[in-house]
Amino acid sequence: MPIVQNNLATPVESSPSDAERQMDSLVAGANRASAAREEVVSTAANQGPVVSEIAAVEEEDLGEETGVRGPPQPPIFSSGDASDAYANDKALYLSIYHLAANQEVNFKAFITAYNQNLTSDWTPEQVFGRNDPIMTFKNTTRKLNLSFQVPAASLEEATRNLVRANKLAQFMYPAYSDRATLDGGLEWGIRANTISKPPLMRVSFANLIGDPLKGQSSQASRSGLLVAVGTLNITPSFEDDGFFDAGVGVLYPQLITIDMDCTVLHERDLGWDASGQIGQETFGFSNPANSNFIFGFPSQPPPGTNTSAPNPENATDEAVTADLDDEAADAQNVTDPSQMLTSTNPRYRRLARQARNQAAREVMQDARQTARSIRQGGSGNSGGGGGY
Repeated sequence: MPIVQNNLATPVESSPSDAERQMDSLVAGANRASAAREEVVSTAANQGPVVSEIAAVEEEDLGEETGVRGPPQPPIFSSGDASDAYANDKALYLSIYHLAANQEVNFKAFITAYNQNLTSDWTPEQVFGRNDPIMTFKNTTRKLNLSFQVPAASLEEATRNLVRANKLAQFMYPAYSDRATLDGGLEWGIRANTISKPPLMRVSFANLIGDPLKGQSSQASRSGLLVAVGTLNITPSFEDDGFFDAGVGVLYPQLITIDMDCTVLHERDLGWDASGQIGQETFGFSNPANSNFIFGFPSQPPPGTNTSAPNPENATDEAVTADLDDEAADAQNVTDPSQMLTSTNPRYRRLARQARNQAAREVMQDARQTARSIRQGGSGNSGGGGGY
């Protein structure tokens, strides 16, 4: 049934104004949206959980448009211990999302090892008569190595951990299709399955693992880092941690160790702009939007960092002249060149050498002037004595 009704009284003799026409359009749109939503919910009640999930998505979208949210979502971890509350409140958990299955699994982040390795591949070429090879750059690859533990404080939590571990193991497999597309676009059912989607995943953990360009969500499905998992090791502990032996022939490990070896697949421009400029229109890391690579957080350059270093090829004459004027002014203020010669600042050492050389030149000029005066005076006296 409609949720809004139009109670505006319009005079019969006058035409509706623009505001009234706009109001009528808004009312009609609201009525259509309400009717469609009621139809989806009604169909979901008759056709099972699949359509109910669609209805839930429609309700979430409606909440995003209107600003009215549905009931609060249950916490991700609910075993009852303090680590659950910490992971839920701080959103500090490891999230892994499988693109082909459109499913996500989350673990409390008891991370024991974390490593990001960036490797540049160069091709060396030895040249006769040259000691160093000529290095030709090929590419830079990025690896993510991750190890974490999944402990259980109770039988209930151990059961959930084993379910999560099973789900993660299933993420290592691709999506298949039982139909193949033949020439001409015809589909034909076949016995052998055909790979339709690779087992790519997204991984997210706080600001240390993720794609900041997609936002700051802790859920891998929203802002996870795209990876291809090469190796996945799942190791239940057979040491002192032991198992929960619930029932006959059933064991639930109290501790599971998981190791992941991932190759990162980037979805952004990597590298620097050849112009040497910094700005929103530049390429790769020259764009401030990419300044949070590889650890995503609102970063500011540390004190003393020059984020817009001038390019010597593009330096202006005014800048060069101003720099020379500054050096000249500093040289005039040098009072003790001997102390500045031992300074760790190369600029001070250069100025000290200039001042020392200038002082030496002045001494030499004075010495030459004195010698010239002596020679002139001596020749004058000897000439006068000969006349007496």
